[in-house]
Amino acid sequence: MDNYIQRDLLSRGVDVKAMAAPGTRKMTNVDAVVSYSDTWRWDLVMYLKSLDMSIFDASSGSLLISGHWENSALHGFQDPAGVINQVMDEMFSKMGWTKPDKVGEAAH
Repeated sequence: MDNYIQRDLLSRGVDVKAMAAPGTRKMTNVDAVVSYSDTWRWDLVMYLKSLDMSIFDASSGSLLISGHWENSALHGFQDPAGVINQVMDEMFSKMGWTKPDKVGEAAH
């Protein structure tokens, strides 16, 4: 999940600096901290049951935005990268950010 999240952020033009310990909300030298909680279940193969994501202001530790996704009772075997992209799209949209046309462009 870490790699999927990192790739999604990079595709949005967001620099990823470092991995933080679980529960971290404040850090120096970054603008925001991304946190997530994922739940997996087994049914022939592992599948993603739910995903919660949060973005915190790195200076204050204040929550900027959160997102949630949950598989249905008659679950599917969704691609985790696609789920992350969907949740991030909703979160970034609520913050007024758009995905750049090319990696490296400003994302707002």
